[in-house]
Amino acid sequence: MDRTTIYFVRHAESDVSVRDDLTRPLTARGEADALRVTTALKGLDIARVYSSPYKRAVDTVRDLAQTLGLEIITIDDLRERAVGGWVEDFVGFAKKQWSDFSFKLPVLSCSTTILTAWSLNSSSYRTDLLPIIDTLS
Repeated sequence: MDRTTIYFVRHAESDVSVRDDLTRPLTARGEADALRVTTALKGLDIARVYSSPYKRAVDTVRDLAQTLGLEIITIDDLRERAVGGWVEDFVGFAKKQWSDFSFKLPVLSCSTTILTAWSLNSSSYRTDLLPIIDTLS
């Protein structure tokens, strides 16, 4: 049986002064870190590059994809969790959501950006993530 390895990369530092999730760009530090992603991953046998449609996510893997001669395939379901609007204390919100997986704001929905914290034994991993991974072929 062939083995597939999937590498997950969180987007680099984004400019939080831009409050539109879809168009928020990387900071200068984020752009530099995106180049570090290329350095770290370019020697691996990567056949495809997937991203959420968010600018900061695409820009994080753009140099890697160009270096490897690959296109970036965007998948809407790889977007971040919708938290119902701008959260002023995002650090506090993030700590709470990671320490209590049942914590949700009233309009919260789930997507695969949180998969790095999911336990392989988590039922939400099986029901939410596996169908998306199946589309990554």
